[in-house]
Amino acid sequence: MLGHDFVRSTFAEATCTEMGYGYYECSRCDEEYLEADRPALGHAWNGTECDRCDATRMTPFDDVVESSFYETPVAWAVEEGITNGISASAFGANNTCNRAQVVTFLWRALNKPAATGSNPFTDVAGNAWYAKAVLWAVENGVTGGTSPTTFTPAMQCTRSQVVTFLWRACGSPKPETT
Repeated sequence: MLGHDFVRSTFAEATCTEMGYGYYECSRCDEEYLEADRPALGHAWNGTECDRCDATRMTPFDDVVESSFYETPVAWAVEEGITNGISASAFGANNTCNRAQVVTFLWRALNKPAATGSNPFTDVAGNAWYAKAVLWAVENGVTGGTSPTTFTPAMQCTRSQVVTFLWRACGSPKPETT
């Protein structure tokens, strides 16, 4: 018995989503087999487009999972200028938000309304990226400081605080049901 003499007759390179394979046939008989031996490459994202194939995605962020419940809202918020990523390729999808971020999201969502009051907070520099949003939020009753002279911009927000900020920004409407 000579045994098999398998020769690769067909070869397919791995793509972003498909494994590569080799199709082998014996040169002495009709025996054949398929071997998927090259893992899929994965997309090479460059922003919202893949450098290897024609695939696109909604956002340039690697941590925004395709078809997740938050993919479309993130794309919308970035497009509207309400927020951006924590880097060119990361959104911070699982990060928590602090008081400065939440009031800034609201302020931007409402088209950056002007505030006319003076800054009572020692921990909010006049040139801080969130300063105008904080002044607007306090002036319009969306939130107050954590004391008469501090806002504590880096303090993490709880869900109840975020909902309260939203409710106040919408004019503190009375619920129709309990």
